[in-house]
Amino acid sequence: MQRVCFLDNDIILKLVDCNLFSEALRSLNLVESNLRVLSDAKYVFRNSRQIAKKYPLEIRESAILIVERWQNIQPQLSEELRNLQIEGLDAILDKVLLVHIGQIPNKMDKSQVR
Repeated sequence: MQRVCFLDNDIILKLVDCNLFSEALRSLNLVESNLRVLSDAKYVFRNSRQIAKKYPLEIRESAILIVERWQNIQPQLSEELRNLQIEGLDAILDKVLLVHIGQIPNKMDKSQVR
């Protein structure tokens, strides 16, 4: 059974910056059709001043080309989830990923979600 992988923007940028993205997918036996990313990832890569300071334009453009091939997930947070406070939980992204992990069909073993 194929694993679904939800990727954080930081991880994508770091792997692209180190030229390890394809190698990471191969080593984890992941296929791009099973990768998920927030729908605004490419806009964040393009428009974030903080990211622009850390990563050169070439890296950001490469990351954009990669995420444009993946299935997007849309943030749909309930009021309860928006107000959830867990130490170490990264603001919106981790909460969105929690929502989508909960929506994975029951026939899939949730331990396969990385």
